[in-house]
Amino acid sequence: MLPGIAILLFYTVIWVVLRALRRNPNSTAARIAFAWQGPFPQDGERLSSYYRRKTWFALGWLLKLVVVSAILATAVWMVPAIQNAETFLLCSMFVLAIGMGMAALGALLVYAASLKARLVGPDPIFSSAAEFEQQRPRDPMDNQRETP
Repeated sequence: MLPGIAILLFYTVIWVVLRALRRNPNSTAARIAFAWQGPFPQDGERLSSYYRRKTWFALGWLLKLVVVSAILATAVWMVPAIQNAETFLLCSMFVLAIGMGMAALGALLVYAASLKARLVGPDPIFSSAAEFEQQRPRDPMDNQRETP
């Protein structure tokens, strides 16, 4: 197969998969694929409390990566075939270490942002766009624009 066709096929498959996940956001596959995005702000929630929830989310990812590292270390200890696969061990431990560092740094920075918002400000309250549209004064010209 030509390299150009292989690349085109790869990106077509990626596009189709992402499109399918986007069309079915409540499916198990979509929730797993987009789990890294974290929590969304809730109506009436302060920015500092939203950042604290994101801190717990990042710490949860850190805990998951620590558990995966422990399982991998146990597998290395118990299965001699994995002990001989040095490339696999080096790559997986490197990736897990990078992930743990990113999760820890993310948690630390989001917690610092939470403290900054709470102590120094501003600490606005989140409101949805629908709520904003209801509070916005209606323009009398809107009705005239909608009808032909």
